[in-house]
Amino acid sequence: MNRKVLAGPGTATKTPGASGKKEKPHIIYLVACLLAISACSVTESDNIKSKGIEAKFAVKARGNGQTTVTGELKTGSGPLATDLDLHNGDQLTVTAQGISKTMQAEKNLFKGITYVAEFNFDTGGPEFVIALNRPDDISAPNSRVTLPEALEFTLPADNTRVGFDTDLDISWQPEGLSDSVDIVFTTLCPSANGGNNTHTEKRTVPDTGAFSLSTDIIVGTAASQAFFNQNCTSKIQLSRENRGDLDPNYGGGGKITALQSRSRTVIINL
Repeated sequence: MNRKVLAGPGTATKTPGASGKKEKPHIIYLVACLLAISACSVTESDNIKSKGIEAKFAVKARGNGQTTVTGELKTGSGPLATDLDLHNGDQLTVTAQGISKTMQAEKNLFKGITYVAEFNFDTGGPEFVIALNRPDDISAPNSRVTLPEALEFTLPADNTRVGFDTDLDISWQPEGLSDSVDIVFTTLCPSANGGNNTHTEKRTVPDTGAFSLSTDIIVGTAASQAFFNQNCTSKIQLSRENRGDLDPNYGGGGKITALQSRSRTVIINL
């Protein structure tokens, strides 16, 4: 017997196997080609003035003793935006706690170019300064953001088992260090048709240190084709974010953010 659930706001996605339909190979190939063309548009940075660059930087700590800094530089907008491949002396550097590192390019067929640096600490409080240094054009040396204070789950314990249509209590410490925290639930349930269904539910809540949500909302539409007595797995991501100040010499705009994030997994029995 199948169980259907009415869920609150969220997004649901079927993973392969949830539908018995097979896509035509030539359609799949065409879509892949179009995605590759849009994602892999790259130009050398010395072709673009700083006033035409959009920059997006993120500083992320996940409680493993490291902080990862990533950056994307683009020109243009929307799906036709072009990634910048730093060239002819153009360079991104990031400095925190007196340590400076050059951000290295990581190139991916579908994701384009991401610039990355790693730091061997994850305590909150340090300011990260990211600089685009350019010998032949205006540099953008002053993008700044402060890593938020860390937060840790006190509830639930990892791999806690909970029933369907019950309240799941979530708590964290320290509380009150920001206006709000984000809680994202990503739930996977085995489908009656084979494969898995997934559902994502996000809440932005006051940083009071406590929140609860019914597991029927957490599971959402991922349970619509699942059998009774099946276990769904939900990953809970709890995060606190700061927004920083992007150097105004990026004429295309953008943003710089810093995030402390922690995760737990719970098992929900339908």
